[in-house]
Amino acid sequence: VFLPSAMAAAISDFSQYLEKDALPVVLGGLADDLEPVREVALKAGQVLVATHGRSHLQLILPALETGIRENNWRIRHSSVTLLGDLLYLLGNTKACVQDEGEDEDVFEQDDGRGDVNASKMVAQALGEHRRNEILAALYILRSDSSSVVRQATLQVWKTMVPNTPRVLREILPNVITQIVGSLANGSPDRRAVAGRALGDVVKKLGERVLPDMIPFMRAGLGDDSIEKRQGICIGLAEVLACITKRQLESYLEEIIACVEVAMCDPEEAVRAHASGAFHTLHRLAGAEVIDVILPSLLQQLTEESTR
Repeated sequence: VFLPSAMAAAISDFSQYLEKDALPVVLGGLADDLEPVREVALKAGQVLVATHGRSHLQLILPALETGIRENNWRIRHSSVTLLGDLLYLLGNTKACVQDEGEDEDVFEQDDGRGDVNASKMVAQALGEHRRNEILAALYILRSDSSSVVRQATLQVWKTMVPNTPRVLREILPNVITQIVGSLANGSPDRRAVAGRALGDVVKKLGERVLPDMIPFMRAGLGDDSIEKRQGICIGLAEVLACITKRQLESYLEEIIACVEVAMCDPEEAVRAHASGAFHTLHRLAGAEVIDVILPSLLQQLTEESTR
């Protein structure tokens, strides 16, 4: 906690220990079972960010990017907090806070409060592509399974993003790429978070993502990876939960084809996830769904019984 600031006048003396010693110790402490250890590790991380965030950005930032994707929610929470501190440092700004007397639901609404100048400074420090990658990761993390992680991420997002719809359109390719990667991840939690994030994107920018996303899902259902096919089914169910009636009418044939393939998957785990998408689609589109999918299911049952 004290060494980085105590040796600030001789940064090179401490920086040689940053990558191999200090960062691993801090990140390991963030996952410790004891809360006092985690608190000290977080404080040490904040000191490292404050004293070395600018000078050793290329060492600290990758470690935090890895941390926000950890399975342990405590590490994700601490990493988001430290990533926020780093972004505030680069943007020369402070975290926005819930105003006194402001309702919590109002604070959690999807409006950005970030300073435009701070956002520009971060882009200059990181480069446009790296900034977009980080914002995309934060956007997905807003759908995290842990409410503590979601709240911490929302604070960082609202501080750094002046206009959510505009920024989301800018980083949309990065968001979709990361969602696709997470849908194919072996972690059920990662797949669920990605599915919820995808549903949120469809809710906000449906017309821009559906023409590319639905064909991708159809192709993904033919992948050899069981985890990826499960992730596609989770994402498909979230898309259907957020799609508008007009959008459903435009893509009904393609969506029914996706659900049909998923329901006939040879793996029971994939079919179990597909059933959620089927129920939602049946509720939205009615008997037409059964008329198309049921014959395929009956044919599969007949083929299995004759083997």
